[in-house]
Amino acid sequence: MADLLVPGVVRAIHDSEIQPVPAHPNPVLQVLAVKKINSTAPNATERWRVVLSDGVHFIQSMLATQLNSLIQNNEIQKGVFIRLTQYTMNKMKDKKYFLRCCVG
Repeated sequence: MADLLVPGVVRAIHDSEIQPVPAHPNPVLQVLAVKKINSTAPNATERWRVVLSDGVHFIQSMLATQLNSLIQNNEIQKGVFIRLTQYTMNKMKDKKYFLRCCVG
């Protein structure tokens, strides 16, 4: 699947005001890292930070909580390729992040 990566698609998504980016509605990205986000709230739902790359650029993302089972089943782990089927770009603390990433 490495040949399905589109170098620069992360930059295009980052810079675009429209999501999904019309030229790349379902990009394939590689997972560089997966990290559980610690919460201080009692009974909080697990949240996962996933770093994604297009082979040139990378971006941090928050996995949709409905997809936590993909982490638990090792379907999403470092090194795998995923196809984004839905994503939203949000700005937090002067940085942009994919939020609510969904994979197919």
